[in-house]
Amino acid sequence: MDAQTPNLLEFLDEGIALRRYLSNPDSHCFDKIRSFTKKWYHEFSKFDDLQSTEMAKALDKAFSEVVSLELDLLDAQPSYLQLYSILPPMISTPLEENPQTFADIFTTEAWPKYINALAMVAPPVIDAGNNFIGSPRKHKGVICSWIKYLQSKGIIRQSVNRSQLAGILNREIKGLNLGTDGKTFDNISEEYLTNYESRLIAYVK
Repeated sequence: MDAQTPNLLEFLDEGIALRRYLSNPDSHCFDKIRSFTKKWYHEFSKFDDLQSTEMAKALDKAFSEVVSLELDLLDAQPSYLQLYSILPPMISTPLEENPQTFADIFTTEAWPKYINALAMVAPPVIDAGNNFIGSPRKHKGVICSWIKYLQSKGIIRQSVNRSQLAGILNREIKGLNLGTDGKTFDNISEEYLTNYESRLIAYVK
């Protein structure tokens, strides 16, 4: 294997070890998941020739699964929720068949604070008028990752698909332009994991 490419065997070995560890997690599990994800996403993202390969697609899926483990653990370990939970009171209004606005997809009447967080976090990715002011290359992924996080916690309805999410974000956040298929939601944003996630969660608590 070329010395300049990521060590796939090391990646797989660390992934297997992480899965074994998570079968009996402790209070350090979130740090271990985050460390693994940041390290390997950084390693693979450096190589442009991997981006269009089947291997790159498989690795992206693997990273998504690792990140989702963190959310599963939050549900399985109630004692950890005091550190990470941002669940609001839920409302039971039915979902519109063709949701058009943020109000249509959130499960809480307090939904504006979850969007305002994107304007209050430093550096902001939208302004007070919901105009996109971030870098298209870095911050579109931040917004999508935040929306995915909210959906995973039940704050955004699970039944809303990625195409619907993309359409609503395009309408509600001027200048975002995610396209129509919602593929951006399938990507992992290192910028979000490194610089935004903990700040956004702290803001909405």
